[in-house]
Amino acid sequence: MATIKQTGIRAIPTSIETRDRRSPPPPPGHSQPAKPDVSIIQYDPALQAITGSNPTHALLLSSVETSASAFFHRGCIYLPSRDELWTTSAPLQATDPSRPATVLMSKIKVSQDGNGLTTEWAKLRPPPTMCMPASGCVLGDGIIWCSQGSVQQGTGGVFHFPSGRPPKPIATSYYGRDFNSPHSVTVSDGGMWFTDPCCGNEADFRGSPQLPPCVYRYDQATREVRAVADGFTRPTGIAVDEGSSTLYVSDCGGVKVDGSLDLIE
Repeated sequence: MATIKQTGIRAIPTSIETRDRRSPPPPPGHSQPAKPDVSIIQYDPALQAITGSNPTHALLLSSVETSASAFFHRGCIYLPSRDELWTTSAPLQATDPSRPATVLMSKIKVSQDGNGLTTEWAKLRPPPTMCMPASGCVLGDGIIWCSQGSVQQGTGGVFHFPSGRPPKPIATSYYGRDFNSPHSVTVSDGGMWFTDPCCGNEADFRGSPQLPPCVYRYDQATREVRAVADGFTRPTGIAVDEGSSTLYVSDCGGVKVDGSLDLIE
């Protein structure tokens, strides 16, 4: 697909509000000063190592006015070696109702000169073996992607997509059973930790689940896959702390497919 270039994008100073987590919230009806459209709330001084002393923000790209489905939905993977930002779209319905929905990948490069920021946005179809990509993380000069799969059996899994080469499957099944819809992955302590909710079946592009929603670990040395945590409704995001001592998993089971909330979950 073609690359779209936009120039002269203006960066705006970002407001940072420092708060004490232990402070009580303001009472009901208490008026608060108007806030800018984009601001950052800081609870810990360590955040300054990320934001710097004078952070700025800019709207680089938007699909709000051009598409009913979001083009910048998931992913948000920055690849430092190539100065690229990768995202994935929400499932996009085909013009032919008999054809299944698809997910597109976006590769974004940003540069700066005296006239502001310039973005180069390339919309890409994922490789056929890596259908419906959701999210991923950086590994060396490539990206580890979670592919949610399709209605066809034997699709979906975790793939390594190195620079300039086709993706390689890392984990595509668990004891002969297809994963549900691998969603997010992180690399830590010689392993790849990834979530496997049933999002594809809920959105009608994946068959019936063969496994419960779980978190798995792929051992890079032994190439063994193990289920390490269960009891989730819809495990999605995943992260490991710097010391590789704590694994964080977000469970979106309270959010239905149509976006409404189930307060019982």
